[in-house]
Amino acid sequence: MQRWELTVSATNLFFTMEKKIRKRGLRRKQKMRLLGTVKEPVCRWEVFKRDNWTCYICKRKVRNISNHPRMATLDHVIPISKGGSHTYSNIKTCCAECNCKKADK
Repeated sequence: MQRWELTVSATNLFFTMEKKIRKRGLRRKQKMRLLGTVKEPVCRWEVFKRDNWTCYICKRKVRNISNHPRMATLDHVIPISKGGSHTYSNIKTCCAECNCKKADK
């Protein structure tokens, strides 16, 4: 009997976590709407080509290899949480190392 109770509680925990994750996604979209954030479809490869595969912070070449410190990532110059937009003019190429250091600044 105890084994069944543990299974049920684990299942309930899983569904509770899944609901929280879905709610968090809705909150992010709602927050963007409330802030009036402009969002346009952005092709990451076009941004990488535009910036010549160079990190705009450290000025070194980035790579197209996953799990590499110099991995190419997109960075919002003005973070969305600070009122920035998700447009080509606010997105630049950045290496993963610099992007982690910059965080939400």
